[in-house]
Amino acid sequence: MFDNFNIMHIINLIELLIICFMIFFTRISKKDLINLRTMFPKLQSTYIQTLKNTIYSDCPNLERLIAFKEYIKHGGNGNCKNFAIKNLILPNKELWQSILNNDKLENFSDDKNHYNSIINEIGKRVFD
Repeated sequence: MFDNFNIMHIINLIELLIICFMIFFTRISKKDLINLRTMFPKLQSTYIQTLKNTIYSDCPNLERLIAFKEYIKHGGNGNCKNFAIKNLILPNKELWQSILNNDKLENFSDDKNHYNSIINEIGKRVFD
C-alpha cells in the first residue's frame, strides 16, 4: 500500500488539507481558490531555483551533490547539470556514488523512468 509513498505525497496532502480547511471554515471565494491553485506551481519553481542556487554556491560538496540529485529528480536539466557533472561529480566520484547508493528508487513517484535515464546518462559520462 505504501510502496510508492514519499514526501511529495505528504506535501500534496497538506496542500489539499489547507485548501479544504480554507474552503469549509473561512468561506473562501472562487477568486481566492484560483489564486491558491496558481501559487503551488510558483512554489515548485522557487524550489527548483533554490536547488540551482545551492548547486552553484560555495557550500560543502555533499550539500551541493544532494541538491543536484533533488534537482534531477524534479526534472532539472541543462546548463546546471553540465556544471554539476564537470565541477561536482567528476572531482567527487566516490561521494556521488555513495549518495546514489543511498537512493531508493521506489520512493520516487514523479517520473522514475526519466530520473533513471538522467542518472544513467550522468553515470556513463562520469564513470566510463
